Amino acid sequence: MCGSKTYDIREIAASLPYSPAWSGIMKATTRGGTSAPDNIRWIDRISNLPTYMRTFYDKYGTSVQEVFNGDSNYLTDYTKCPTHLTGWNDGYFITLKQWTRRIDYTFPTDVDYRNASAKEPYAVRAVEDDIEQYIEEVLTFMPFLFMCMDYDNPRAFWADNYYTINWGYNYTWDIKKTPGADKVQYTFYVYYLIKDNDFDYRIDGFRSEQQIRDGLATYNAAVSNILADAPTTSRYDQIRYLNSWLTKNNAYNSDYTGNHSPLVWSPYSALTGNNGYDGPVCEGYSRAFKVLCDKLGIPCILAVGNAIGALGEEPESHMWNEVKMTDGYWYAVDVTWNDPVTGNGGVDPKCSGLENERWLLLGSEDVVGFRLTFADSHPNSVLFDNNMMSYWDVDISSLITEYKYDPALDAVFNVTVAPEPVRVYSLSGALIGTFFSMSQALESLDQGIYIMNNRKVVK
Repeated sequence: MCGSKTYDIREIAASLPYSPAWSGIMKATTRGGTSAPDNIRWIDRISNLPTYMRTFYDKYGTSVQEVFNGDSNYLTDYTKCPTHLTGWNDGYFITLKQWTRRIDYTFPTDVDYRNASAKEPYAVRAVEDDIEQYIEEVLTFMPFLFMCMDYDNPRAFWADNYYTINWGYNYTWDIKKTPGADKVQYTFYVYYLIKDNDFDYRIDGFRSEQQIRDGLATYNAAVSNILADAPTTSRYDQIRYLNSWLTKNNAYNSDYTGNHSPLVWSPYSALTGNNGYDGPVCEGYSRAFKVLCDKLGIPCILAVGNAIGALGEEPESHMWNEVKMTDGYWYAVDVTWNDPVTGNGGVDPKCSGLENERWLLLGSEDVVGFRLTFADSHPNSVLFDNNMMSYWDVDISSLITEYKYDPALDAVFNVTVAPEPVRVYSLSGALIGTFFSMSQALESLDQGIYIMNNRKVVK
């Protein structure tokens, strides 16, 4: 007996409708001013993941590091997989878990208990009924495990967004000879597929070890070149630099026909600076931003959800980042939305001239549109099947604090920030006006409570 299930990680944030009814579970929430830990991995957000899955996650991370160390393993050379089943679509597997059990089963009294073949159908049925519990566990928790493997290890740029799990068992049903009843012993296997005739763990273009080695050389050189010019003055300056580099050296891939490179979801695309067919989508930008933050020692995670830019817009699957600043709090960064698609008429397809910092270091209550806060615009919504999620003891809430980062609060470096216009909103989110300075704004306003550059001000 065998079975399999394939998932597309890109459907995570789109598998359920965007609806206020989900806001109690999925909506981004503030930590109320409480500082969060430095390193928040998705794997650490779930408390009831089966132990063998957590062990597999740790081994996967070690294998990724081995590749960067120059070693060869199953992630680069599928023939190094410990399990190769030639009769199963010629598959190369990593064993996720195996169980061995001995269970009782019954059969009609008119079946000759001395005839093993006659008893076999009843033994098989008993085994299949028993392994349902293991299949349910795998199908329930494996999607979250893979998401953690994927989101916590974006530097594995050659990994596809799909994964496949397979299962099977072998058994012995003639352990003893008893009329009407007997025992059957079976071993149940769960496999993580790396390659078979229809599937490959690696994206097109990186399906041989040499291609991955060549890609690693380009990837490492790109990261080194980007970081060579990164400022050392402050974390704030570093974040601004990374946002600037990624937006000015890439053009968002808006080709929705599917005529695009498999690299568009990989950090490789954004790190090497691309547009057109190879240009990144939001996952490419966000993964590249995390890769660079990780290298600089800046705590950074990937965040996903169904995002909107304005009230009434159709929500779209989206990925952005959350970073921890030196004031101890976390803030949101959306590099993708800082890189508008339209621009200068094609003079420089990568640099439109409209790159900006509008979506840089925002908090959950920051006003980003008419009656729209960042939490409303970018709700953390890691969405799978609701029944599946009901088994997860997991916290998917946002880490970000309430309001945008203030560079003046940098506790380590003195930061010089260019003056910016003061935007004034009513509490309902309506834009009242834009002023050259805070003093000019205060002089021009009546008594009341306003939101100025995303901070509440009482005049």
